[in-house]
Amino acid sequence: METEYAADLPSYRFGSGFPCINSKGKKRDDIEDENYEIAAKQSFNLNVINSSQDSMFQVIKYSKDSISGITSPWVYIGMLYATFCWHVEDNYMYSINYSHRGAVKTW
Repeated sequence: METEYAADLPSYRFGSGFPCINSKGKKRDDIEDENYEIAAKQSFNLNVINSSQDSMFQVIKYSKDSISGITSPWVYIGMLYATFCWHVEDNYMYSINYSHRGAVKTW
């Protein structure tokens, strides 16, 4: 038996359940939903949570530097029986996880 798993996929490139507007303020060309831009700017959206008023990462949005996995979310994909090792996040930061499909995660 083989178990497939993918990690550290940038959501702006591979997509996720959260809408994404690129750095030039444009939505993806293949999206035609009229509510897309409104949803892309909502505070619950993990693609923009780093630029919320109370985020310590707000200063990074004015910089040319982007920190993949910190200022923009990563997508992880795993099938049944896939595992992810226990670890400490970079710089001991907290992480936010959202399960788009499937059973909830067991911590």
